[in-house]
Amino acid sequence: GGSVLLLGPDGPTIGGYPPIGTVPSIEFAKVAQLKPTSEVTLLPINIGELRILEADYQSLWNERFTWLSKF
Repeated sequence: GGSVLLLGPDGPTIGGYPPIGTVPSIEFAKVAQLKPTSEVTLLPINIGELRILEADYQSLWNERFTWLSKF
């Protein structure tokens, strides 16, 4: 039918259908909040840009955990 099926890391194999992409781990929180039948737009990203975004994301969370550890 042309629809895209989004499977999580514990999802089943896709039975021979070719995967069209991978959701970066930094977007898992957003994906987890999607409702069934939600419409999303998938955008391409190159590995260099992704590594920069992941480093920024990790840095942000490290700062938050450091701040929380004071309590």
